[in-house]
Amino acid sequence: MSLVTVSGSQRKLIFAGVSLLATFIVGLLIGKFAIPPQENGANLSGMPRAIIQEADDTIHEKLTSRIRAENIRENLRQLTSKPHLAGTPADYIQAKELADLWMQQGFDDVAITPYDVLLSYPDPARPNVVRLRGQNDELLYESPEKEAILTPRENVPDVVPPFIAYSAPGIVKGQLVYVNYGRDEDFKYVTDTALVNVTGKIAIARYGKIFRGDKVRAAQKYGAIGLIIYSDPEDYAKGSNSSDVYPNSWWLPPTGAQRGSIYVTDGDPETPGYPSISTAYRVPQSEITHLPRIPVHPISYGVAEQLMKEAEMAISTSNQRRTIHNTIGVITGSVEPDRYVILGNHRDAWVFGAMDPSSGSAVMMEAARVVAESVRSGEWRPRRSIVFCSWGAEEYGLLGSNEWVEEYVKTLGARTVAYLNVDTAVSGNHSIAIAATPLLYRAVYEATKRALLSSYPLYHSVYETFYAMEKFYDPDFKIHASVTSLWVELARSLADALVLPYNVSDYGVMLEQSRVELDNNHGELLRQRIANYSALKRNIEDFQTVADDFMKQMTTINKNDPLAIRKVNDQMMQLERAFIDPAGLPGRSYFRYVRSLWRNVL
Repeated sequence: MSLVTVSGSQRKLIFAGVSLLATFIVGLLIGKFAIPPQENGANLSGMPRAIIQEADDTIHEKLTSRIRAENIRENLRQLTSKPHLAGTPADYIQAKELADLWMQQGFDDVAITPYDVLLSYPDPARPNVVRLRGQNDELLYESPEKEAILTPRENVPDVVPPFIAYSAPGIVKGQLVYVNYGRDEDFKYVTDTALVNVTGKIAIARYGKIFRGDKVRAAQKYGAIGLIIYSDPEDYAKGSNSSDVYPNSWWLPPTGAQRGSIYVTDGDPETPGYPSISTAYRVPQSEITHLPRIPVHPISYGVAEQLMKEAEMAISTSNQRRTIHNTIGVITGSVEPDRYVILGNHRDAWVFGAMDPSSGSAVMMEAARVVAESVRSGEWRPRRSIVFCSWGAEEYGLLGSNEWVEEYVKTLGARTVAYLNVDTAVSGNHSIAIAATPLLYRAVYEATKRALLSSYPLYHSVYETFYAMEKFYDPDFKIHASVTSLWVELARSLADALVLPYNVSDYGVMLEQSRVELDNNHGELLRQRIANYSALKRNIEDFQTVADDFMKQMTTINKNDPLAIRKVNDQMMQLERAFIDPAGLPGRSYFRYVRSLWRNVL
């Protein structure tokens, strides 16, 4: 709507040729409402009022009122009806169905982006097993090929047996050495204190504390020829007896095994730094340094109890190039279509993935429906574009999202306002866990207030089913609905606010907290190694001073000047980018965010 307007009643007065006084009054009115604002040099002649319009906070209630828990329940039921491992036909079918749904719902643009990436699968003809051998090499025990079927939900075709993605194939045999959680300090204790040599032996570690890929790196470092990882009942069943586990509760049964990837970086291993499109150069697998060199296999705690001193691992897992698919849906912004608020969740699962990721997928589908329906009805269109992303092959190492970002890195780097990810929407029922960059602390806090609002035992097992979600985690799907409300409100606030709801002062506070933590843990050593280590504190103090001054200036910004608004928004958007080193960290080029160096400096 143009600012240059004259009401119908005023036109009547003009065209009727009334007295000079009436004409003078009309002139005053025209001068007040039609002459473009000149405050602080702003000139909005011919520009729509929406450019300087504040967000309508009542939209939150309108969006939230559309959220339906029963829709989320049905979304999750369909998503978990069959396995959808990355790179399989079932996974592509879900990507295509989602794209079709978003087109039907009136998205402005929908696309499926394929990438050819290196994935990993076990050989169905040669199942992965762990065997127990006797003194004369006789077979005493062999682990089951699949997890036991405990409810009809698991009794479907195409359930991949427990395996570790990117494990090296082969048959290895040797003594078992227990290494607790498989951390470097655990291996160090076994070798230096317990005086047990791990070299040439098979290590057995329990899940937890660190990423499973780091357990493999430690095992290789200490010379192990294989690694077995199991879910300890103390961590995943809390000492429950057989009647207190799935399907009678949410605790992991003794037959459950946790699948997962041990690739320690992100993105397609064959195309580091570049999108894995058809024309990409691919690094030969023999030259990929981040792939494991030893066989690795997951087992249940029921199997772990059967193993004694000697074990044999027969692993058929092999790397295979497969096509994965992202589904991208766009709601175009009305004022700043070139600024993106991105909502993401991965679609692929090791089996059914009722919690990880399908609870998040079900929530995103409802959030997308609510936003698209409000736009289609003419009730609301966001100021900035909202982009919904359903990623492929996240479980293997964030492959789908990583390749998409690599393909569009320049555009995304310049235009993205924020990325909001919900992987597992519901994994318990008592509290909410949110991690965010400091710029978003205040926005998350405010959105959480308005929305009224952990690792779980069945994680990555065949028992992560719709039955478990409906029976134990969120029977009426009200928690899912609350997460949807929070996600939608946070996206709305970032997409609609005239001035982005960032607080740069919070960044300085976080930097100082991180510095104090670093100094308490490693300060003495760092002062010995880094001559100007003390400058870090002064630099953070300077940052805090500038940040506080910036926030004070924000209170007096001329909101009638769209260029002034755009300037401060761009300044705040670029703050996070200032911590990115395009060359990457020394020896770790994949990691470009230098602020994380403070937590990993040693």
